[in-house]
Amino acid sequence: DTLDLTYLATLDYSRDLFSSGSFESGVSVAQGPSPFGQSETLEEPYIQFQYAPTQRKIWTWNTEAMLAERRGLGSEDNKGGVYTFLDYNFNLRYHIGLLKDLADQAVAPYGKRLSMGPNATWFLSDNMRMRCQYAHSTALGGEKPEEKVTLQATFSLGNLKQMD
Repeated sequence: DTLDLTYLATLDYSRDLFSSGSFESGVSVAQGPSPFGQSETLEEPYIQFQYAPTQRKIWTWNTEAMLAERRGLGSEDNKGGVYTFLDYNFNLRYHIGLLKDLADQAVAPYGKRLSMGPNATWFLSDNMRMRCQYAHSTALGGEKPEEKVTLQATFSLGNLKQMD
């Protein structure tokens, strides 16, 4: 009843659109033992469109879904979710975006939770970025809606050249 072998497979397709855009789509599938139940299969299809009228002004729209099929958990065997994100990159270093996320809540109270909100990202260099994001999440069961602001700093090691 358990699966000891783990595998991951990905299929991607991409294409240039017009003279200043691109399209990507694909799906990833992973199967193996699960920390929840006996075994699980994860499926993740995605699609991305990008429109870049100039190198300094780029629109990107992503949509991704996730389906988790787990065995041995009874009524909690299948969970899923989908998110979509629209990002506008202006002047290379600055991004503004809007995120919408719908997902099965994996812990009580169960149900679908919708979260959405804007964000702003500033790339200080190729290796460092700062992000501020506001998120509003719908209420589940007797809970109240959730409002939060997240500040994030991301640093990476590597080439330390400044962005032009």
